[in-house]
Amino acid sequence: AAAAAAAAAATTAASTATTTSATTTAPKPASAPLTIADFIDDDDVTEIPHIQSNRKSNTLPIWGNQQTMNLNGLVLENVKESYYYKNHLIEIESAQQLLDEVFYKSNRKSNTLPIWGNQQTMNLNGLVLENVKESYYYKNHLIEIESAQQLLDEVFYKVKHLEPWEKGTRKVQGMTGMCGGVRGVGAGGVVSSAFCLLYRFFKVRLTRKQLISMINSRVSPYIRGLGFMYIRYTQPPADLWEWFEPYLDDEEEIDPRSGGGDIMTFGQVVRIMLTKLDWYGTLFPRIPVPIQKEIDEKFAERKRAMLFGDEHVSRREREEERHRRSRSPRDRKRPSSHERKHDEKRPRPTRCGHHLRHHHCTKHRKKCPEKAKRAREEAEAKLAEEQKNKEGAKGNETAEKAKGKERENTAPKQ
Repeated sequence: AAAAAAAAAATTAASTATTTSATTTAPKPASAPLTIADFIDDDDVTEIPHIQSNRKSNTLPIWGNQQTMNLNGLVLENVKESYYYKNHLIEIESAQQLLDEVFYKSNRKSNTLPIWGNQQTMNLNGLVLENVKESYYYKNHLIEIESAQQLLDEVFYKVKHLEPWEKGTRKVQGMTGMCGGVRGVGAGGVVSSAFCLLYRFFKVRLTRKQLISMINSRVSPYIRGLGFMYIRYTQPPADLWEWFEPYLDDEEEIDPRSGGGDIMTFGQVVRIMLTKLDWYGTLFPRIPVPIQKEIDEKFAERKRAMLFGDEHVSRREREEERHRRSRSPRDRKRPSSHERKHDEKRPRPTRCGHHLRHHHCTKHRKKCPEKAKRAREEAEAKLAEEQKNKEGAKGNETAEKAKGKERENTAPKQ
C-alpha cells in the first residue's frame, strides 16, 4: 500500500511538472498580435515607462511668442496690413475654409475662377456699368436669372454684336477731354445686351468648366466672344496668355461691330485683346508692363518660329540673336567671343615685335617697318618670279625657232 501511494504521488508530480513545462514553453500562435510583454525577459523584469498623455493630445503647444508666431516684425506688419488678409482671410474662422483657400492658391486649375481687379465693377468703365445697371433689360429680366445655362440661352437669342452700345445711340459729337469717348459724363447711349449679359455672368460667377465650355461653344460665335471678353475683364493678367494662346490660330469668324462690316477670326480677336486696350469705344483693363513685355516676347517668338519653321526656339538662341542685334555693324563682322573660343580651325593671329612694342601708337599702326619689309620682300619675290617666267617663255620661243630652222634645213630640196 505504501509503495502504491508513493507511485501515485510520483505520477501526480510528473504530470504537474509536464503541465507546467507545457504551459511555459508552449509557442505563441503566429496570428496573435505582439505586446510589450513579448519583448520583456521574465528573468529581468523592468518597469514599462509611462508615456505622457499630453504629447498625444489633439491640442498642439505653441512655442515662443504667442502673438507674433515668431515672425519677423516687418513681415508681420505687412501681413496685417495686406489687402488679402484684411478683406478676405480675417473673415475666415474655419480651418477647413483656410485649407480650401490654400488649395485654391496653390492650384490654379480649381473649378472656382479668381476675380482680378475690382470685385464689384468687373473692371468695366463707369459709364458703361451705370447704363447696364439702369437698363430695362437688366433690371426687369436678367436680374432674376441665376443659372448660367439660362444666360447662355439669352446670349443665343439676344446678342448680335459685341460693342458696348447699340448702333446709332452713342452720341460723342462735341465731347472732348474727360467728356470724350467712353469716359463721357452725359454722352451715354443705349447699352448693348452683350454687356448686360457679360455683367450678369460676372454676378453669377462662372466656374472654370462653364467658361471653357463657352469659349469652345459651337452653338453661337457670340457665346465664344462673350467668353473671351469675360476672361479679358476678370482674369489675372498673368493668366491671359495661358487662356488665349491655344486660340491664336482659330479661323472661325465673328463680326463684333454693331451693324456688321468688321468680320474677323477669333485668332484676330484674342490677339487684339492681348495687345490693345481699346474695344469699340470702351477700354479693357490695363495689363501691367512686365506682363505685357512677356506677352510681346511670346508673340515675337511665335513669329520667329513661323519664319524659321522651328516651333521651339531655345532661350540661348534668342539671347544670341539679341546680342547680335545689339552689336555695331563693325563688330558684327567679327565673331563673338564664344564663337572665337570654340572655333579650332581659325588660326590664332600673331603680331610682330614692332606691333607689340607700338600697339598704342597710331603712326606705327599704319606704318610698320616689319610689315613694309615683308611687303617689299613679297613684291620682290613676285617680280623675280615674273621675270623668271618671262625668261622661260623667251627661251621656249628661241628653242621653237631653232627647231623650225633645223626642219627647214633638213627638208629635201625639190
